[in-house]
Amino acid sequence: MNFIQDASISVKSFFSGIFTTPDYVKLLLEAKNEKDMYLGAIEFSDYITITDPSNDRPTPEKGKFSIEKGTWHGLLSISDEGIWGNRVESLNVFNNKGAEILHKINLKNLDHFNDKFECDSINIAVDSGQLGIFDWESFPEDSFFNSEFTDLYNKACEITESNFGGLLSEGFISCSGFGDGYYTVNYLRDKSTKKIVLFDVEFINDENRETM
Repeated sequence: MNFIQDASISVKSFFSGIFTTPDYVKLLLEAKNEKDMYLGAIEFSDYITITDPSNDRPTPEKGKFSIEKGTWHGLLSISDEGIWGNRVESLNVFNNKGAEILHKINLKNLDHFNDKFECDSINIAVDSGQLGIFDWESFPEDSFFNSEFTDLYNKACEITESNFGGLLSEGFISCSGFGDGYYTVNYLRDKSTKKIVLFDVEFINDENRETM
């Protein structure tokens, strides 16, 4: 994986001239809450997986997602959850096309884009209080006893023990809202290419707020 930017920074710090992004990425970030975190950008290959880094790599049938190859960005939305403090409400991972769409519309209201894009979702299990979106080829195939697997898990833990999330050489990692459980990942696919351009990991919503 090639890092384009490898530091987790606030949206305000992002605009201090660290590097230049396309206008629609900038517009998207400008619209975010000041507490929200831009995680950086990375080059992904043709496929990614979404999983807790303590789990084995999913089977291709269940966890291999075809995406548009190229530069992808990560953005965390942080919310104040009262006695629970600040928590990660959502993780958005997107390429340039996804950033433009995310800036213009709500992911769940695709009325103006139904001719070009389709939305789908999947539930992902979390067992270690964190979830990541990783390049398929970079995520180790074997179990926890594999040294490469252990290294990835340890690197993820180093980030989430002191931060809401961050960028690894394998992809993006985030704390998972209220901890372990099942979380919904919405994704947007370009109908013409059959490839995904945007992921929205929904950690906190009105439903799970009521159960806390």
